[in-house]
Amino acid sequence: MPKFSYLFNVADSDEGPMGLCARVDANTPEAALAILRWRIGSDIQRFKVIGGLEYIYVYLNASEITLDDISEWETEEYDENDPEFYEDEDYYEK
Repeated sequence: MPKFSYLFNVADSDEGPMGLCARVDANTPEAALAILRWRIGSDIQRFKVIGGLEYIYVYLNASEITLDDISEWETEEYDENDPEFYEDEDYYEK
């Protein structure tokens, strides 16, 4: 089964103050969405701040990312003998 590379564009900094895009390799769009949601998790992302700014928190609601956020996809070339080709595939398909 070929793998594909899916580009998620969830927010656009050209249209607002924040942007988020992610490219995910998976066999199906559904698997790509599951991988992205799993990798983002529900944690608050905190950035180290230097000089005069007290803090910056970025909140991501992974459950709000949908298949509609995929803006493009392309076929990726993979060596099926490479163990990373099958890495965590069963987990993401759940």
